[in-house]
Amino acid sequence: MTVNVINKPIEKCVYLKYKYQALKKLKLMNIPVVGITGSYGKTSSKNIINDILNIKLNSFASPKSFNTPYGLINSVNNYLDKFNDIFIAEMGAFKIGDIKENCKLVKPKYGVITSIGEAHLESFGSRDNIMKGKFELIESLPSDGLAILNKDDEYQVKYEIKNNCNIKW
Repeated sequence: MTVNVINKPIEKCVYLKYKYQALKKLKLMNIPVVGITGSYGKTSSKNIINDILNIKLNSFASPKSFNTPYGLINSVNNYLDKFNDIFIAEMGAFKIGDIKENCKLVKPKYGVITSIGEAHLESFGSRDNIMKGKFELIESLPSDGLAILNKDDEYQVKYEIKNNCNIKW
């Protein structure tokens, strides 16, 4: 208990230092970001998109399953470099607000939702909450952004999108 009283503020300061470092690096690089989320298929889709983009660009995809704010901060600070033309960020979630936090960090222009499944149902509470959580990515895109959605997924089709970005099914 006492250790947490001491460690919590120190951990928060360390986190904020690395977060601001990543934010500064992304701002200076000013490269487009593709955000990918979904209940399943995130890592495979990220790798496929990275392979396709690497034909013409020097794309960089967050390594392994680095799909939390900590993982994305690590990816930006330690792996993204000046030669990269585009960043592909995998975004995981356990609750509403997680994807939004990732989006505030990397500011995606492009967003892909692979699926709205039942993964993390216990932490989200309902499939509708999973849908809302995953669509935080699309809601965070700029008006000139592009969302790629899965028309075979009934939850994606029924979601009322509150963003005027370009949508491709």
